[in-house]
Amino acid sequence: MKKIFLTISLIVALFCAPTVSVSARVGGAIGGGGGMHMGGHPSYGGGHMMSGRRMLLGRGLWFGGPIIVLALAVGGWQLLKRRQQDRAATRTEALSPIDPALAKDFEPLFYTVEEAWSQNDQATLAQHMTSKCFSRQKAILDRWQQAGRLNRLEDLVLIDMQQELSDADHPHVVITAQARDYFEYLDRPAAFNQTQHDDAMIERFSEVWELAYAQADGRLLLAKIRQ
Repeated sequence: MKKIFLTISLIVALFCAPTVSVSARVGGAIGGGGGMHMGGHPSYGGGHMMSGRRMLLGRGLWFGGPIIVLALAVGGWQLLKRRQQDRAATRTEALSPIDPALAKDFEPLFYTVEEAWSQNDQATLAQHMTSKCFSRQKAILDRWQQAGRLNRLEDLVLIDMQQELSDADHPHVVITAQARDYFEYLDRPAAFNQTQHDDAMIERFSEVWELAYAQADGRLLLAKIRQ
């Protein structure tokens, strides 16, 4: 009985907890550290609204609330798991070995973009991204720079490349790589940043790099990264 209660509590906690991505690599969602984007909205209401809320948190919740919350948590968890399985199956079916010519052009692009991101080298990024992609990444890097931090990527290794079903003029490369991913704070002592480095584990990750070809000279460009 105790194990069942613990399992149910864990499911409810996972369902209610906000989703936070710990990676901050190039192409991540706009936001700091974990890439989480939050916005606030003003809240209005008077005594009547608070009275209704007190009633919901009172007798009504006591009798029916836990069952409803549990049902929603379990149902939501199962739906999320099913969607993840469906996406994984769809991606697997759509994958094929990467074209050798594409692989030859993509690998140097991958390392160049990741290195430029780690150094906040926006001039290099602008040369290897579409204008739309660069404007999005520039917004992230500028905000982090104003906050006095740099996203460092070290020990980066491209492990595997596959090709996702896509338009020939806009190829999609599915990569598996590993790196040490951490933030360096410009206003902190060297010892603090060394701790940041030492605490960051080398972790493996997978991404889909959506690409395009420059109209001027046919160079391969990064258009979007799906993490």
